[in-house]
Amino acid sequence: EFGQASVIGEVGAFHSVEGDDIGSPGWISNPPPRIIAPRILTALLERLGFTLTWESEPGFTYEVQYQNLLNEPQWTSLRVLTAQDVTLSTTDLYEGTPQRFYRVLATRTTPP
Repeated sequence: EFGQASVIGEVGAFHSVEGDDIGSPGWISNPPPRIIAPRILTALLERLGFTLTWESEPGFTYEVQYQNLLNEPQWTSLRVLTAQDVTLSTTDLYEGTPQRFYRVLATRTTPP
């Protein structure tokens, strides 16, 4: 129920890596299917760039887009990938920008 404390393991809540906090993606019900709104599993800033991993559905194509400022009118395509498994990852080897925002869009590429 909206406004209630998050419980680990329920509707996406998780235990934080540091401390005793419980993190929540903000869902108040089961998340939408991964084919409609891909769920980001990890977002890691690494030495070579920024790596996103998300749930995917085999036969779907996923486009990763980014913006350096959220008020930009257009998103820029970073990469288009077709899923062969239930997870996909990509790394953005960006340089020189202090921040970047990402989104992942899904489209069906094969008949159901």
